[in-house]
Amino acid sequence: MGYTSRKINEDSWLIQCDSHVSMYLIEGKEKALLVDAGMEKENLAEYCRTLMDRPVFCVLTHGHYDHIGRCGEFAVVYLDLKDRDLYDQHRSRPFLQQSDPCCKATDELLEMKKEYDLGDHRIISVPLPGHTPGSVVLCDMKQHAVFCGDAIGSGCGVLMTAGLGSLPLNEYAAGLSQAIDELERLGVDDDWQFYGGHYGQHHASRVGDPNLPCLQMMKDMRILCEEMEAGTATIRESIKELPFGKAKETIGIHGCAELQLLTDL
Repeated sequence: MGYTSRKINEDSWLIQCDSHVSMYLIEGKEKALLVDAGMEKENLAEYCRTLMDRPVFCVLTHGHYDHIGRCGEFAVVYLDLKDRDLYDQHRSRPFLQQSDPCCKATDELLEMKKEYDLGDHRIISVPLPGHTPGSVVLCDMKQHAVFCGDAIGSGCGVLMTAGLGSLPLNEYAAGLSQAIDELERLGVDDDWQFYGGHYGQHHASRVGDPNLPCLQMMKDMRILCEEMEAGTATIRESIKELPFGKAKETIGIHGCAELQLLTDL
């Protein structure tokens, strides 16, 4: 099938692919910003050119293999360099080798900027460490949209596992607190639209359908982390079969937030 796309607002496209990873192309007056780079075999830069004719640079929400695979097609790529080692590990994972990846060498990546100017758009990056140490969310100040990658999940839970670089839950809770404060200072409220790195998963929520990411989900996620740390959360535990073996799966829910914690047996 390759890539498909649709407009989500006047200036932005949701781009999806066979691997169910979601990317977002934000067109400004002078240039365009691509949020994440998927893991497909098809050329992503060429597909972006079918949607608009602006120069495109890429901003990675984090360093996991399914979000970085085609970033080497773009001359300029930004990443929070707290995920640099994770990116380096994942660019050579078998998943990407099967997908014919086009990742940049680690030393070609640029450090995440606080603000990106597209000519008539301000896109502001806000750190949200937890899912990975360098996870960020990106705020489109013109369209009142937040692109959150996997930082709070895409509606059916955020995945937290040390095997993929996740931080302890108390550090994730602290990251959520700081990010919520910064987002609210920027004017983000419940009227802003949030877009996750795997659009469509909001239909697979244990809370209800749809369970779209939002600012309230971040607030509920912070409380959930604190409850799971304190042992007061309502949880469901099971043993999960994974490609690399078995793991203990602990699922917690608070409000509209869901968290899937995987730990070694």
